[in-house]
Amino acid sequence: MESLPLEDSALDAIISTNTIYFVPDLAAALRELVRVLRPGGRLVLGVGDPDQMSKLPFTRHGFRLRPIDELVPVIREAGFDQIEDRRVGDGRRAFHLLVCELPG
Repeated sequence: MESLPLEDSALDAIISTNTIYFVPDLAAALRELVRVLRPGGRLVLGVGDPDQMSKLPFTRHGFRLRPIDELVPVIREAGFDQIEDRRVGDGRRAFHLLVCELPG
């Protein structure tokens, strides 16, 4: 995610689900996504609830679980001006869809 083989502003939208757990330098990856998105483009990041995921045995093996309140500032710093946390499901286990939009 840190070096995509795409031109600047090549994409209207990006959807990435359950991938940021494996990205060591999230800020660099998000800057790269900003580079390949057109102005006004959208990014949707699907993220399992970190508190719930930390209870799953497989997340001890290479997962970087980042709290949502820590993700949002990194996303904003990369250049997204609108970030909406849409929950999918009920209760504490609800999945997060972070819908992020670049300025137009």
